[in-house]
Amino acid sequence: RDKYLTELLRLECGGDFGLVNCFKCKIKFSLPKTAPYRCEDCFSGSVICHTCCLEEHAGLPLHRIRKWNRNFFEHSSLRELGLRVQLGHLPHESCNNPHPATAGFTVIHTNGIHLVAVDFCACVSPSNAICRRIQLMRRQWFPASQNMPKTCCTFRVLEGFHTMSLQSKMSAYDYYAALTKLTDVTGIDEIKERYKPFKRLTRQWDHLNLLKRSGRGNDSAGVSGTSFGELAIRCPACPYPGINVPDSWLEVPAEKRFLCTQIVTIDACFRLKRRNVSSRAKDPGLGTGWAYFVEDEAYRKYLLSCTDQQEMSTCTGLAALDHANTKFSAGLECTGVGAIQCRHEMQLPTGVGDLQKGERYANIDYIFASAMRHYKAGPKVISYDISCQWSRNLTQRFRNLPDHLFFEVIIDDVRYAIPKFHILAHLLKCQLMFSLNLLRGVGRTDGENIERGWSKIEGAAGSTKEMGPGARHDALDSHWGFANFMTYIGFGKTLRRKLITAVGERAEQRDSFDHFSGRILPEDVAKWSKLVDDWDADPSMPNPYEPVTAGLTEAAARLQISSEESKKVAANKVTTRNVTASVFLIEGLAIEEQQAVLRVNAKRNDTTDSQGLSIIDRKTALTKRIARFRQIQSQHMVRTFEDIATAAIEDVVIGLPSTIPPELRSGSCPVELVRMEDKLREGQCHEALTKLRHHLHLKTGLLGYRARNVRHQGPSTRAQGFVDRNETKIRFFAEKYCRAREARISLIGHGDWEDELQELNRHDIRTMQAGEGNDIAFGNSLGEGTRKVSWLWMAPGSKEGETNGMNDALRIEWCKARARLDRWTEEVDILREEMRRVESYLQHRAAWWTNRTQIFAGVSRADPQFLLGAIAYSRKQAALQTALAARFAKLW
Repeated sequence: RDKYLTELLRLECGGDFGLVNCFKCKIKFSLPKTAPYRCEDCFSGSVICHTCCLEEHAGLPLHRIRKWNRNFFEHSSLRELGLRVQLGHLPHESCNNPHPATAGFTVIHTNGIHLVAVDFCACVSPSNAICRRIQLMRRQWFPASQNMPKTCCTFRVLEGFHTMSLQSKMSAYDYYAALTKLTDVTGIDEIKERYKPFKRLTRQWDHLNLLKRSGRGNDSAGVSGTSFGELAIRCPACPYPGINVPDSWLEVPAEKRFLCTQIVTIDACFRLKRRNVSSRAKDPGLGTGWAYFVEDEAYRKYLLSCTDQQEMSTCTGLAALDHANTKFSAGLECTGVGAIQCRHEMQLPTGVGDLQKGERYANIDYIFASAMRHYKAGPKVISYDISCQWSRNLTQRFRNLPDHLFFEVIIDDVRYAIPKFHILAHLLKCQLMFSLNLLRGVGRTDGENIERGWSKIEGAAGSTKEMGPGARHDALDSHWGFANFMTYIGFGKTLRRKLITAVGERAEQRDSFDHFSGRILPEDVAKWSKLVDDWDADPSMPNPYEPVTAGLTEAAARLQISSEESKKVAANKVTTRNVTASVFLIEGLAIEEQQAVLRVNAKRNDTTDSQGLSIIDRKTALTKRIARFRQIQSQHMVRTFEDIATAAIEDVVIGLPSTIPPELRSGSCPVELVRMEDKLREGQCHEALTKLRHHLHLKTGLLGYRARNVRHQGPSTRAQGFVDRNETKIRFFAEKYCRAREARISLIGHGDWEDELQELNRHDIRTMQAGEGNDIAFGNSLGEGTRKVSWLWMAPGSKEGETNGMNDALRIEWCKARARLDRWTEEVDILREEMRRVESYLQHRAAWWTNRTQIFAGVSRADPQFLLGAIAYSRKQAALQTALAARFAKLW
């Protein structure tokens, strides 16, 4: 460190050059007016005289100069040395009629903010004079005003901020503040404020580059010919008839039709708010509707025609519906945005719109139709976290949209799905009807890609929240354009990685499925295959994945208390809490279950390093989730305990009403909260018993198959893995039942309900045919005459003596195994088709840019340099598309 520090201090003086003679002309600095100067930006770092410094920087007017004052190098500038920048001429040409710029002419550059002495050219007659802003532009200085510019930004600083803001989400304020610190961190030398011009220029620069990259400058119609969505970067993997798929693409056989399916996802982000500042009259968008946002005026006019829609869920208490009309919006002009993305995590053109008051159907309908007008042909799968609700009456609602957005839902073969993470919060009916794991033709699409997409945009929320409407739209258009471009150029590695994974998983799932089918009777396999095929063709047919259940399920209990609470809130028209009691309790139970899963995993002694790291990550996430839960807990109950700092996070007491002693409960939480938890616990008990019976059925089949058919180490290890995983689930659901039952006893005490939900002991956890002391029984076991059936097979939801109970459990598992194989097989086919489409699209874009070269070759323009520049840019873009296509082909 001392050596490095020595070198830094050495440079505070003359360093290798000394302070005696000018390094270039050798004049002595002891002579009058020959003070030593050094440039901070020149590579040599040489110490030179006044005259040599001016000569070396005649074409470098924005370098930072330091002057030796006999004690140290102090701040100076080339303007102080007498350097003047002549515009309107080539370098080293003189001007016969220079006109000085306004005093204090400021140039913002990557190394700071500079005062520059500028002379504009006025040599030619006024009718032929080149205006001042053009003279600046031709030296790559962007003027802040049109007629008498006093401030400008260099192209380099605009490029730098553009990249920094898109990658790191840095605001213009922070970037400009950093430039002022580079200029003078002490604040001793007052710098005239240029933040507003800088902010305005960055916005104009971003917009012009959107136009340039989209080819508007290479079109004879110019900027005025821009159509809606034209400035957006399109996804090359999506199907476009006549571009990357043939015009007859929809005539493919039915079994291959899934390759033509357009899969899109819908979601809202409530972090991208905008305060109620400025107005559209004061701050119109430069290109709203030309890229990713819908056209503003038509959108707002349509929303004004829609009254408030009561869209409460009949499925779950999802915030997207529960807060559709009550979402906090005071002081906000926009509460967030709704957006449409394709399966490949690319934002669709004109597929983003502001949300004024929650996630209303009217907003989402318009945004979806606006995006889909670019993809009207072909089958579609729409993934939305409330598809089960939103899809109802959708055809009728779409008929009320403006004519240019009309989208025929039925004719275009649209199917609906719920993202894989969100679907866990829905009822079993929704999980069976809208699951992407079971839906044919979607491959391994998870529907959560738009959630990952928000992570690329949410960082801009802080800076865009305070913007006017037009500036915010322009900024977010740039951020989505950057995100799309990064996805665009990354398709080569992304699709390659996914295909390698999919091919390997397909082989594993095929092997697993073949082993599974081998232990099933052929007639059952044929029957179940027909069930799956019939349901795939017609969802109204019996669902092969649906278990036979009875009693109150956990999801049904959640629905019941959520519905009751929703009615109360609707009756009162207001709620005093940010989070309702039902959501509070459901979150508490979810945390409790997450703790139980974590306890099981933490007890394992055979975890690998990666599994151990995963457990640590999950503990960290659970800690944060409990901390958030504590914040809302005080709204519903008074805590009578404190968290123990030394306790493991999976053992922390959540503090639901059931954990509070009865004598303290009345003063800690309302009676209604106790009743609601009891209802949820009842649902937990019934559902845990149902799943426990299911896995006990499955256990008999797995052990029986292993005993009869499995030989040798490899197959035995694989079969034992199935058994072990099933055994873990048996223990988990048994513990869940016991935990829920103990909670009910704490809440309502002992009673008649225990006749139905009895105490579950270890000897009760056995199959239907097994006697006491045994887990399972094969065939005609001894003691059949005196065998007693465990009570759990006589509880609601079971059918004692039912001979096809085993088949019911195996049917579901077999159908799911087949679905897994089908989805991975589809994924391989889809990825290969997407690779082909991407390559074709890139070739098309290369030809499109080449065609722009030919168009301009025949266009007469007053400025021949414009023609040459337009042709060069077309060739540059065509070469980029060709290079990407070649690189991707090499990777694949």
